[in-house]
Amino acid sequence: MGTTDQSGSEAKGPAWLEEAIQLRRQGYTLREIAQRVGRTAQRVQQVLGKLGVDGDPELIAARRVAAGKLVRCQRCGRPTSSKQGICGRCRPAVVAETKARRKQEVEARRERRYRRLEELWAAGKAASEIAQELGVGEAYVHQLIIRGRRQGYRFPYRRPYAAPKGRNLQ
Repeated sequence: MGTTDQSGSEAKGPAWLEEAIQLRRQGYTLREIAQRVGRTAQRVQQVLGKLGVDGDPELIAARRVAAGKLVRCQRCGRPTSSKQGICGRCRPAVVAETKARRKQEVEARRERRYRRLEELWAAGKAASEIAQELGVGEAYVHQLIIRGRRQGYRFPYRRPYAAPKGRNLQ
């Protein structure tokens, strides 16, 4: 321990301070310095902060990457501790790209489903046969046909429209 004055604070030049300053300038983290000099990270931060000694963020990050504690962002190359390998600046863009890609995939699947349904319907297959072939329920096939008609797919009606019985429509 360094010498203390009457107020209990350490004197101007504790023995560990020079080593701590050198380590910080070499890019060591506060926790690593604290372990080396036998102090708490909080105390090291207090003393170095009062002296205005800051570590170079790039040096600190480079040391942590080399030690395997950080990884480089896959998009921009910045150091990050994210398990996905994407930094906080790039994450919103990656999320937006992923959502857009998934939306396109869903739309493509929907388009293929409706095109296949159109083929089967045009071939004259019954809803029950189409359901078996697509591996879905018959009621779902009817729903798809109704939705498809609204969206502009060609599902012609198979029976001519008949007026309800018992009503006078004149």
